[in-house]
Amino acid sequence: MLGWMRNPEEVGLYKVAYQTASLIPFGLMAVNTAIAPTLAKLYSIGKKDALKRTIIAATAIALLFASPLVFSFLLAGPWVINHLYGNAYIEASTVLAILSIGFFFNTISGVSWQFLIMSGQEHKLLVILLLTVTIYLLLNATIIPLWGVEGAVITKAFSLAVITSLVFCALKLKPRRT
Repeated sequence: MLGWMRNPEEVGLYKVAYQTASLIPFGLMAVNTAIAPTLAKLYSIGKKDALKRTIIAATAIALLFASPLVFSFLLAGPWVINHLYGNAYIEASTVLAILSIGFFFNTISGVSWQFLIMSGQEHKLLVILLLTVTIYLLLNATIIPLWGVEGAVITKAFSLAVITSLVFCALKLKPRRT
């Protein structure tokens, strides 16, 4: 939507920041791949305490990978952008900082997403994603014309925070019996 509403320079700043911030959930992707069968097994045999411990440990591992990147991007964003892409993209450092916060929220909830899928509760995740995409599109249509690239990245980070909150709420609901 940013490309439809704003100029190519802003799209370039967003792309640079997004590519860099996309490193944050990389550890989460690795953890999710490794942990999925364990989550399904523990859920199916009813080992709730072991399941909680596994989710907490997996989330901690993902956060251990993500945290240094988030802090680096927040504290030294201009330096990171300058060394990766050059001085012409320094303006992307603010966008990178905002995206970093959003991806950090994503990392906090990421293992929980996997649990919802592996425990047969993917319908909850589908509803959460549809709701969040609707919010994201409406916010983008409203905020991008006013704030440009900063508006686009704020709506992205906000949407990731909404997903995180809703996933945690879904975890507290009792799963449907089949």
